[in-house]
Amino acid sequence: MKKSIFLKFFGKEIKSSQIRHICDNSKKITPNSIFFARQGVNGHGNDFVDHKLANTARAILSSKKQKVHAKNFYYIKNLEIKLLGFLYEYWNISINTKFFGITGTNGKTTTAFILYQLLKSQGKNVIYIGTIGAIINSRWHKVINTTPGLF
Repeated sequence: MKKSIFLKFFGKEIKSSQIRHICDNSKKITPNSIFFARQGVNGHGNDFVDHKLANTARAILSSKKQKVHAKNFYYIKNLEIKLLGFLYEYWNISINTKFFGITGTNGKTTTAFILYQLLKSQGKNVIYIGTIGAIINSRWHKVINTTPGLF
């Protein structure tokens, strides 16, 4: 399945049998990972692409052309537009999945936790992520960031 997903979304054939990890953080690249070089708040993922990273990653898919020449580097026009559909399919997430984000100055944790409990009591499959941690499959997990990254 994953072999054709790269062709479907990005027009590039990448052998999925050798892919172990996908990420958009250069610090998390492992051998046979796919690195998505994207625009961040303070820079672009391309800023971290060097020969060592290019030799470690299985492929680098970037929203911007690169100065480091590597056979596994692919410029993808409109990468950001294509990425969400790719991630839904890659992780096998139903397009009908609903995500709720709560913003504001006060009461986010309480509101999110009450919403979690309400939906859980309705028999819904629910995940909570907030300042007190994350609840996934009724198990508590520590979190570093209350706003998880896209990957």
